[in-house]
Amino acid sequence: MVALYIDDDLEDTEIFHEAISSVDPHIVFYSASDGHEGFKVLDQITVVPDFIFLDVNMPRMNGREFLSQIKKTVRLRSIPVIMYSTTCQKDEIRVYKNLGAKDFIIKPDNFEKLRQTLKEIIARQSMPGE
Repeated sequence: MVALYIDDDLEDTEIFHEAISSVDPHIVFYSASDGHEGFKVLDQITVVPDFIFLDVNMPRMNGREFLSQIKKTVRLRSIPVIMYSTTCQKDEIRVYKNLGAKDFIIKPDNFEKLRQTLKEIIARQSMPGE
């Protein structure tokens, strides 16, 4: 499995990497600091990620802009994009789902909750028909 994590907060990126690696140490992990860098990573890697975890608030290209662009790109539009943010307003979550986000995770307040959430997402993705 391959995951791309896009977030401008380096500490959040490190914690996320540690959490996803603890769930499955075989996951190949890539990261980017904003949407522009995310597209550069996608152009450079030879495989299409199984997941993109995407922060909402970032400089240069935010999560909404990135999600809109990726859903217009034939080669990339089928990648499940999971929004990952402190935002918890239902209207905003609905907007992202309408733009094509597969899921929306509100950033957990501790490592174990994050780990458990990622474990559930990875298990769902591994199920036939998902």
